[in-house]
Amino acid sequence: MRISTNLYAGPLAAPRRSEILDKLQRGGALPLVYVLTGSLQAGELIDIYSVGEFRRDFVQRENPLVIGIAIGKKESFQVAKTIITELYERNGAVNIDASFDTGNT
Repeated sequence: MRISTNLYAGPLAAPRRSEILDKLQRGGALPLVYVLTGSLQAGELIDIYSVGEFRRDFVQRENPLVIGIAIGKKESFQVAKTIITELYERNGAVNIDASFDTGNT
């Protein structure tokens, strides 16, 4: 798992950002937390996973780039919308791979 240095966090997740990232990396319980990544599917933009889904071997084998965190499904959709909107307004296109760098691996 890689975490972008430009990580987006929803309004409910932002105050708990450090705690969420720590537990995400160390395996702590994170009920209701969703993780947004660059899509593992060609032609798609963003994948949204519950933490349980995100921790599955088939996802972790792909070394996903975490670009956002959210608490609750609704907030995860809002974060995805914010990412796409901001990238489009800034660049005139949405290229997840080119828009996010990684701070760690």
